[in-house]
Amino acid sequence: MAQSQAHEEIAPRYEALAKVVSAVVAALDHLGLPSTDADGARAEARGLVAEMAKAEPDRGVVKRGVTMLNGLLASALTGTNQAFAAESTERVRSLIAQLVSAVPN
Repeated sequence: MAQSQAHEEIAPRYEALAKVVSAVVAALDHLGLPSTDADGARAEARGLVAEMAKAEPDRGVVKRGVTMLNGLLASALTGTNQAFAAESTERVRSLIAQLVSAVPN
């Protein structure tokens, strides 16, 4: 999704976040999210990559995008999907933590 799929140059300091966003997109089909949440996460990821590809990304837009993506991922942890596997729970928590820590200061 990030540099390889979108063929977009990511702004300096945003490369790590772009890699995490790409990992989130790659994991979506394996996390057991409802299709509407997975589709929403993909759309949010596309928006994040587009913003990070700008010469001067708007940090507020990036932070809001990460917050939205985190929220969509966290919805999987609310217990609405009783069949949600423990390994998927850990993967979602890991992805959320990686997203938060990859946002440039």
